[in-house]
Amino acid sequence: MVLASLSFVANTAIGYIFLAYLLAYGTTVLKLSRGFMLTVVIIGSVVWLVSIIVGARWSDRVGRRPVYLVGCVLLLVWAFPFFLLIDTAVPALIVLSVVVLTIGLGLSYGPQAAFFAELFEPRYRYSGASFAYAVGAVVGGGFAPLIATALQTATGASWPVSAYMLMVGLISLGAVLLLRETAA
Repeated sequence: MVLASLSFVANTAIGYIFLAYLLAYGTTVLKLSRGFMLTVVIIGSVVWLVSIIVGARWSDRVGRRPVYLVGCVLLLVWAFPFFLLIDTAVPALIVLSVVVLTIGLGLSYGPQAAFFAELFEPRYRYSGASFAYAVGAVVGGGFAPLIATALQTATGASWPVSAYMLMVGLISLGAVLLLRETAA
């Protein structure tokens, strides 16, 4: 249960940085219009939705763990480019940054439900999967926007937020590497 919970930390932390923190960062720090930033979040959300479906279907063919790993690695390698592109305040680069990030989020979320359910034997399946999902969501996402805001406010820079994204990405990657493949 601990490894499953930790495997979900990056998705929720980075997901909440995208959904909640990015809007505030774009409007208050970068002084971009709220309408533009809401459009960016909507575009990213649609890409995230599509990539969840792609990730889930792909995991049915190649296994849960490999797809989950691809998503985790993409979130890791994109942590610093994400804010480097956002900080340009160039609309096309912001959209590109969000699209790549949300593909990583979708690929690490698409196989998650089946992966979690398959990690536990039938008599513990519901409790184990529910516990892992809830703990991962609270630990990862519960405070992520506050942590991101505190890091950016304390330093006046976005790189500490990227470092935080990298840290949670490494935690989830490590957990997924320690979990076994579950797909039959």
